[in-house]
Amino acid sequence: MRCLAGSDAMNPGAIPGFSLQDELAHLVTAGLTPYQALRAATANAGEFLGDGSGRVVAGAPAELVLLAGNPLEDIARTRAIEGVLVRGRWLPKDELERGLKDRAAEYAREEAFMSRITRTGFAGALAYMREVRARDAHAFVFRPEGVEALALLFAVIGNHAEERKAAELAVAEFPERWTAWTRLAEACSGLGDGAATRAALERARALHPDDARLARALEALAPGPR
Repeated sequence: MRCLAGSDAMNPGAIPGFSLQDELAHLVTAGLTPYQALRAATANAGEFLGDGSGRVVAGAPAELVLLAGNPLEDIARTRAIEGVLVRGRWLPKDELERGLKDRAAEYAREEAFMSRITRTGFAGALAYMREVRARDAHAFVFRPEGVEALALLFAVIGNHAEERKAAELAVAEFPERWTAWTRLAEACSGLGDGAATRAALERARALHPDDARLARALEALAPGPR
């Protein structure tokens, strides 16, 4: 039986990257070897996704992480990152650290919007957004990841009506993000709106045509033989 890592996959309660390092440590604590844990997050995941990722071979996606130590000896060394190669672009350690500081600043900037959200909805946050945009139509209110995470949080607590509103806000603000359309598809599915689910998935796939998961989701919605 193959094991897959993925605690940071669309989980609004986990911080991508950091949560995966935590998960690798938990897998080793549970009895896996460091090699097995690392494979769960690389080769096994790539095989499951069918996108060629997770391997260091010719023709595979150019996405790598360089560590300061051997994680096969100590899984905690996955935290000692010296640099990351993303889509063929090299990001050294100092650039990654600057990015983290910038992201923290972005989180702080969206706090005024996010702090107005409750379990029952985000009408107060939307009112704040309208006030801000009345003064400056292009003012920053929230990150795309922030509003998409909001939709996920409402899904977790079963508030699918507010989940859909959050997802609709995401696609209105960031129409070129395929993940926003995926969040809308999930919200519509939760409400039993098949037509809207399919339309959102089709838009997501148009923006991200190589994603096998979107293709499978659309196939699942296709009408069966009459």
